[in-house]
Amino acid sequence: YCHIDPHGRDNPESDSSHIYRVIKEEYRPGGAAAVAMLCKSLGAANVRLATTFGHSDSLEATRLWSLAHHHRVDVSGVICSDNRRTTVKQRFVANGKLHGDRFDFEDTTPIDRTCADHLLTDPLGDIVLVADYGKGVVTNHLSTRLTLKTRLDGTPIIVDPARGRNWREYLGATIIKANWLEALAALPESIMHTISPAEVTRQLATRYATTVVVTVGAGGLWHCQDERAIHVPARKAKCVDVTGAGDSV
Repeated sequence: YCHIDPHGRDNPESDSSHIYRVIKEEYRPGGAAAVAMLCKSLGAANVRLATTFGHSDSLEATRLWSLAHHHRVDVSGVICSDNRRTTVKQRFVANGKLHGDRFDFEDTTPIDRTCADHLLTDPLGDIVLVADYGKGVVTNHLSTRLTLKTRLDGTPIIVDPARGRNWREYLGATIIKANWLEALAALPESIMHTISPAEVTRQLATRYATTVVVTVGAGGLWHCQDERAIHVPARKAKCVDVTGAGDSV
């Protein structure tokens, strides 16, 4: 996060644009790293992160190592690659509020099978959480092999799907937790805009033979198991930044 002085001045290099002074920079974990640290903050005794970073000596990777260690997250399952960059999302904050556009530095090329197989050797633990952000780490090969491995071991696996991903690649998951847009995208286009959140959740649970949880923002969430859709209302709260709210669920 770049915290900026909201009182910009005219940019002499370009018409209709401004120059803003950066007051300070703030670094927070994102993606699967944020999920791991949320689990730790919720009381999980041991949390192990398995993913890919960019070059181990890069500034971004070094910052993530530091943040993970600070939150006592085990990063021994992380693979560093000279051929990828660590994903960075840059946001701007003025007067305590998000300001303007976001800039992403990332490589979404799918990881190769060798890298995926290396991640699959990581111990399963008591439960596996798959946070798929569509950045190329959760490939079809990795997802299929991981769900098979957890099923044979009897380990529950919870998946937060990438938007637009074919949910059949998550078959075997114990729970699929999606937001409203991800849930709609997993249904046929002919019905996706004509049914209620309860029916969306019910149809997804039936279609993919698993427990499904769908978050609908201020509308709370719906979850369906054994063809019964249950509504859990949201609690009102004052929010400054809703980034990562879905990950918290």
